[in-house]
Amino acid sequence: MNPTVMRMIFSLMDADGDGKLTLQEWQAAHERIFKAMDTDHDGTVTIEETLADCSRENPLLRPDKRAEVCLLRCLHQIDN
Repeated sequence: MNPTVMRMIFSLMDADGDGKLTLQEWQAAHERIFKAMDTDHDGTVTIEETLADCSRENPLLRPDKRAEVCLLRCLHQIDN
């Protein structure tokens, strides 16, 4: 993954802005991603929900960048 993208993701996860991730910050970020992907709110994420979540991206986007954009979009929801 691109180092710039990694820095952006890290910054979004670093809730207190101290330049380090605690286990709690890591878990909170991933819990929000999970909840955003669990569209039927049954407490599980299926492969179908995962694919549907990522397929909302621009279909012209290069395949090697789709995962990065999908992850960034999910992580962006942390701050909203």
